[in-house]
Amino acid sequence: MSRPGLAGVRPGAAGLVPFTAVLVVYDVSRGIADGLGMPLHVSDVAAADRDLFGGTVPTVWLQQHFLDPGSPHWYDALGR
Repeated sequence: MSRPGLAGVRPGAAGLVPFTAVLVVYDVSRGIADGLGMPLHVSDVAAADRDLFGGTVPTVWLQQHFLDPGSPHWYDALGR
């Protein structure tokens, strides 16, 4: 049983076609949104985190308490 539009594509790769299409559409729409003056809302997300976590941004707190640039720890490997 074959599908007419995907005759030469292996079944595993055919499953990636919709996912890849969504990524391409997102990438194109991001470029259009930037050109129209609608940038990403990065500061809004950080403000929401700050509001939810009592005035501090969780990622900043984690880095302040667990980052030690001079000596790697066992948990540093988990972030890779």
